[in-house]
Amino acid sequence: MNLNIAKYTLLAAAVSIVACKNDDDTFSEQLPAAVGNMTFTASFETSLSKAALHLSNTTAANSEHIRTYFRANDAMSVFDGVANNKFLTQSNSTSASFSGTAKPSEKGYIALFPYNPNAKINDDGSLNTSIPAKQSGIELDGIIAIASTTPEESNFTLRNATSLIGLHSKTYLKSMKVESTKPITGDIKITMDQNGIPTATGATTKTVEFDNSPEGGYLSVMPTSNANLTVTYTTDNGTTRTVYFRNVTLTRSQILDFGNVDELVTISFDVSKIAGATATDFSTKQNSKPNLPSSVGENVQFNGWIGSDGKFYAKGEVLQTITSDMSFVAVAGNEKILIFQYNGKSMFLQFKAGEKVTMPTITEAPEGKVFKGWSESPNPYKVQYEAGKEYTVTVNNESLPIYAYYDVKDVKITLDANGGKFSDNTTKKEIVHKWGVSTALTPEPTQAGKWFKGWDGAANHDFKSDVTFKALWGTMSKITYKDFNGQTVKTEEYPDGGTATINNDIQLSAMIKAWNTKQDGSGTEYIPGQKYEKLTGNITLYPIKSDQKPSTIDPWVFEEF
Repeated sequence: MNLNIAKYTLLAAAVSIVACKNDDDTFSEQLPAAVGNMTFTASFETSLSKAALHLSNTTAANSEHIRTYFRANDAMSVFDGVANNKFLTQSNSTSASFSGTAKPSEKGYIALFPYNPNAKINDDGSLNTSIPAKQSGIELDGIIAIASTTPEESNFTLRNATSLIGLHSKTYLKSMKVESTKPITGDIKITMDQNGIPTATGATTKTVEFDNSPEGGYLSVMPTSNANLTVTYTTDNGTTRTVYFRNVTLTRSQILDFGNVDELVTISFDVSKIAGATATDFSTKQNSKPNLPSSVGENVQFNGWIGSDGKFYAKGEVLQTITSDMSFVAVAGNEKILIFQYNGKSMFLQFKAGEKVTMPTITEAPEGKVFKGWSESPNPYKVQYEAGKEYTVTVNNESLPIYAYYDVKDVKITLDANGGKFSDNTTKKEIVHKWGVSTALTPEPTQAGKWFKGWDGAANHDFKSDVTFKALWGTMSKITYKDFNGQTVKTEEYPDGGTATINNDIQLSAMIKAWNTKQDGSGTEYIPGQKYEKLTGNITLYPIKSDQKPSTIDPWVFEEF
């Protein structure tokens, strides 16, 4: 239950009496000496899941990591004016009974959650305790709450003296550390006003962290104003990342949930090349449109920013739809920038107007291309600036884009005769052609007693790399042609396993309709003038007479008739 103003006024008066007592009139002399068993009921000023603690903005998944109730064996300190007594609960509820031993007190009692054996009450009624530098990430394991009650009451309404920072991730977090420009944890002093509202002061530590907290959690910190927070977290796969929150103000009992840190992008600035310049890194949500700084310090002149994407950005320019981390380098007021665009990347060069600049050399190029130089044209067709040479470049504005010029890469093919020779008696030939463009593999070599079958591997080559092709050679076989009397008329060589054309200019041609591997015509038939593939071995062919009469009469035919 809540305490009313009258009860807190009574407590304040009691504290004042203690502060003004005589040295020989000790507080312990006013209390009974006996220590007895006591039970107090403790609850928070409002449920930690209510809007008063600003949890309405948290997601259901994030809320699973917020413990909004007491657990069995939770402990709190109960001060009876003399001792710091440990009271325990066996309940699992938002309102729990805490039991322990304490001396009766005519001045009332002060409760501190959670129990801290090192906490103590000061003469002025304030309380010294501490916010742990390492926490579990679960809410009630980190918050510091305080309450007081009159001797007649046994109910503590705990009020938070601290604030909560919520940080979450899609992956398991091994650790998360929050560094602040102002104190957020450590030893603190808590005072209560007449309404029991606590105020915490005197923190000395600026770093708070938790380890092995699944998907993040909540850290209890000091209320603060205009603090810059740097959050560094490491996931279970070893990835470490830093995000930034600027001008953070936290009031007592407030939860500031930064949401999913994986969905944040970081904007960082490098002003090291400008004397006296300063700029503060910050993080923002994905797809937001933040402004770049329009100033890097009083009386510090600069032209603008060069982004990690290689583009020039004006002072104060609004970034469009940021989806990933970006970095920016400040450009001095008396300098110009050349932005070199190459192979989907960019780099920049700062120089003073009128100075000569040396054009950079790059090795990266699109597939099948080779870098040749630079040009001011976005679609270069020639080299305007050679790499490695100095030039005076005119930049009318703050920056000038320079584009890489690429030519198609040359590919070399070596033809190895592999035992044969080319017409000039050489055994190798080189062909230089453009990457990815097919080319004729000529000339062809010859070798006595063999026939050229082609180039080994040429059928599958993509003409995108240097390669050596070796000639493939086959043996020669013979075709023997007979006349009607079985006498040899002609013998020809043909590539064994290759293609042969059946002769049609033999003297018998006008009298035959075909050739056959058997004299009686029962073998394999071959037609004069026709090509046959994959013939192998020596072949003997016999003429098969035509039904047609010869169109001319010569002495040989006349004698047969």
